[in-house]
Amino acid sequence: MRQKVLIGIAATAFIISGVLIWRNFRDTEPVRRSRERIFICAKTGKPFEHTIQIGESEPIYSPHSKANTGYHAELCFWTKDENGEWKAKLDPTPVLLKSLFDPDAETVCPDCGHDVVGHNPRPPQELMDAAKRAAGQ
Repeated sequence: MRQKVLIGIAATAFIISGVLIWRNFRDTEPVRRSRERIFICAKTGKPFEHTIQIGESEPIYSPHSKANTGYHAELCFWTKDENGEWKAKLDPTPVLLKSLFDPDAETVCPDCGHDVVGHNPRPPQELMDAAKRAAGQ
């Protein structure tokens, strides 16, 4: 009887450890999203989506130029209204940083003219909330 109880405990422990290992090593939604990025082809200026793979480094392969000319895009969430006032937008414009090629070069968004920098900050939360309300979200 004691041997059956010990076998049952060992089997239960084995199953629990298998579930815990599976949960820790599978790709969770946040992990998948963190690898999905927007890149820009430096040759054509066209954006494209790419899922980063282990061992990849920039520049990555661009489907537009068929060469390794893809760089991570900075996203511009700014826009101007009809009065020239800065507002936020929900659909960002991908921008290629000029400083990747010339450290002294400044980058501006081709759509709105706002300055774009590495790790480009989003507009303040109240402007993002206003953009969501305007879009009916």
